[in-house]
Amino acid sequence: MSAIPSLKTVPGLLRSQPILFVPAVVLTLAMILPTAIMSQSVLAGLVLTALLAFVMPLFIAGTVGMAHEAASSTKTSLSSFVRYGKQYYLSVFGAYLLFTAIVSTLQMGGGFLGGIIAVTTESLGVLAVGALVFVVAYLAVTLLLQFFAVAIVVEDQRAVGGLRRSASVVASNIGSAVGYSILLGVIYLAVTVVVVGSVLLGNAVVATTLSTPLVVALVFLVASPVSAIHFVYMVVFYRSLVASEDLSTTPGASSSAPVGDSTA
Repeated sequence: MSAIPSLKTVPGLLRSQPILFVPAVVLTLAMILPTAIMSQSVLAGLVLTALLAFVMPLFIAGTVGMAHEAASSTKTSLSSFVRYGKQYYLSVFGAYLLFTAIVSTLQMGGGFLGGIIAVTTESLGVLAVGALVFVVAYLAVTLLLQFFAVAIVVEDQRAVGGLRRSASVVASNIGSAVGYSILLGVIYLAVTVVVVGSVLLGNAVVATTLSTPLVVALVFLVASPVSAIHFVYMVVFYRSLVASEDLSTTPGASSSAPVGDSTA
């Protein structure tokens, strides 16, 4: 299944199982709350941001697990969110740290090499080529590793295995993966335009700057459903890429009592 057919199945899954919106709503609120609080207290905002880094893997694993159950035609629930979150927390957290380290190293290396090129040569062409190489390398790494959490939950991988599996699946389906990333980028671009346009329109109407709470509320109302769409789309698309393999439709089959079994 390509990127577009996978996206077309998302609305039906969300309509049939609206419980999928719940973790997305909570996660969105948790992500924008530190920014809102930082306008009042920088220290409190930084503390919440640090705490969020430890809580995020729980939300990611639980939400991916729920989406996997829904895509498997299994009735999902918040109890499934808790089971997936607990079982795969450490693996997702470890993979997230490794992914962040890889991306950060790439960014620092690109910046260092860019500085050397800028100092040692006055050629804008060389600098442009160096920047292009860095951008391509950065996009390639993020493209290959973006499904690590889904690989961990759907195929019962560990941290390193999830990163490797994501890279392997994407490399074998590079065209579809690029199409998926482009569609996802278009969705987020459209959301950004809506949010920014609404803020600018609001400023024009009331002839003043909108308050932070109103902007946060607007972002929350728009970003929450988009977050749910993102998670479900990500899982459905990844499942479509590995559909030719012997992937059990019973989620989380890592033990004698599958995590995804609603009767457990």
